[in-house]
Amino acid sequence: MFGATVGTLKLLRQNIGSRDSELVWQRAGFQGNEWQMVQVHVTLQEVQQILIEASVGGEAGDIAIDDLSFTEGACILPEEFCDFEGAMCGWTQENDEEFGWIWVSGNDAIISSKPSVDHTTNTGSGHYIYMSSGSAHMPGQSARIISPLFTTGSDQCVHLWYYMSGLGTGTMNVYQQTSDGALYLLLSQSGEQGQWWRSAQAPLAQTGRDYRIVVEGIVGQGDQGSIAVDDVLVSPVSCTGPSHCDFEVDMCSWSNLIEEDDTDWLRNKGNSSAPSTGPSTDHTTSSSGHYVYVDSSVGRWGDRALLLSTILPSGSRGQCFTFWYQMFGHRVGTLRLYINNRTIYSTGEKLGLLMWTESGNQGDVWWRGQVHTDQKEQFWFVFEYQKGAESSGDVAIDDVLITQGACDPQPPTTGDQNDAVAVGVGVSVLVLVMAVVGTVLYVKRRRHSNRGSLVENDMLDGNFNLGFDECDLQDSES
Repeated sequence: MFGATVGTLKLLRQNIGSRDSELVWQRAGFQGNEWQMVQVHVTLQEVQQILIEASVGGEAGDIAIDDLSFTEGACILPEEFCDFEGAMCGWTQENDEEFGWIWVSGNDAIISSKPSVDHTTNTGSGHYIYMSSGSAHMPGQSARIISPLFTTGSDQCVHLWYYMSGLGTGTMNVYQQTSDGALYLLLSQSGEQGQWWRSAQAPLAQTGRDYRIVVEGIVGQGDQGSIAVDDVLVSPVSCTGPSHCDFEVDMCSWSNLIEEDDTDWLRNKGNSSAPSTGPSTDHTTSSSGHYVYVDSSVGRWGDRALLLSTILPSGSRGQCFTFWYQMFGHRVGTLRLYINNRTIYSTGEKLGLLMWTESGNQGDVWWRGQVHTDQKEQFWFVFEYQKGAESSGDVAIDDVLITQGACDPQPPTTGDQNDAVAVGVGVSVLVLVMAVVGTVLYVKRRRHSNRGSLVENDMLDGNFNLGFDECDLQDSES
């Protein structure tokens, strides 16, 4: 599923007799320019058939499927991954108490702040683990759920999707618990974070011991908050982001806000000769590396594409957010950067506060953008591109970086060295021409000034040479 307005792909099961159908899996919007495997566990108690439905989202996008198969039994998943669809994958409660994490689906009616869909299937019938902050629970009360044992390794990374929404949402902590019982905090998130699934990742500590992943939920101050977790993966590949992302491997936890925008940000390579497919080179490698971009040929004037970061920790000395962008094309549109946190979000500002903006054609070069922030709580960024009046050009982002402290001055652009030399030569020639013109004008003025002085001197000399006897004096009439 690749394209700016790619649409929706759905998998449904339909009863042969009644013709009633149930949605069991769906995806919408940009999912990457590569094949992805999907597995869906279904339990059939009567004769049913599988329906695959694709809907057109707009004028740009491709949806393709290949290699369908049906197998008996539950879906076979890697040991390092759990989507909570068939069962709990060996995850267990730390204590067998009434309060704790529960295995639910979006269709289970508990409280309104619970996710209506899971992350795996994006449907109400999909499952995840969930902990509420109901009135029967005391603030500060906690519950832990523990994974099966994983084998230690180098450069491992834990990925998961989480949902934290509702008044008084508490805290989610993720730990690495080694076989000797030691706990290492991997990540922590707190408070209201919007009504959507968010991605998080953290590098695992290299302790030399096998370990388990522990997810802890802590009840907040209100009774409407909820915390949910889905699609937990322990990967043998190093984490990407969030402090730095060059988009070479993936989107680094940056994601499209499909529920709020009109078109999508796409990840692509450079060196493409096709129109409206992004810059010819990325910023990272200055050749065929990856970046994210918006297809400016799609949609109408004013259409928006929103790119959401993961949740970022606050810093005691402030932080500098640096990114590289390219805006090339006549009336290409506007690029904006917003910052948000749970306090701002609670006031109704879905995008947050505007921190930076740029509009119009900025040339076929990469420019550096920087903003300094001094957030006292966890926060996130949102890039917004708003389409201009024309349907040509490129708007792209690459090499996003967050560093501690103030922003350091850096070169403002990374245009081609030949372009820089040409600009330098052009400026030198212009200065030389201006100098020559100035010299000529100065000489002319000097000559004119000298000529005027000579005339005045001749006239004065002539007057001084006149004798009184040469004067014809006449009496004036009275």
